[in-house]
Amino acid sequence: MRNPDRIPPFMELLQECWLCFPDLRFNQLIRAIFKDYDDSTFFYMEEIEAVEVIRRFMNENKNRWNRRGC
Repeated sequence: MRNPDRIPPFMELLQECWLCFPDLRFNQLIRAIFKDYDDSTFFYMEEIEAVEVIRRFMNENKNRWNRRGC
């Protein structure tokens, strides 16, 4: 069984990211974050890697769509 403790930190980061880009709908946000990943890579991606991708997206796009100054 996978450790469920991995979920809250991941969800907190996703929430932080979405709050930085509130004009994006959820699916727009996910598509924008993971645009460089094909379906099979995305499907099997571990949360630890997804966290890195989300952080990179936030850093690279902080001046685009971002209305909260994140």
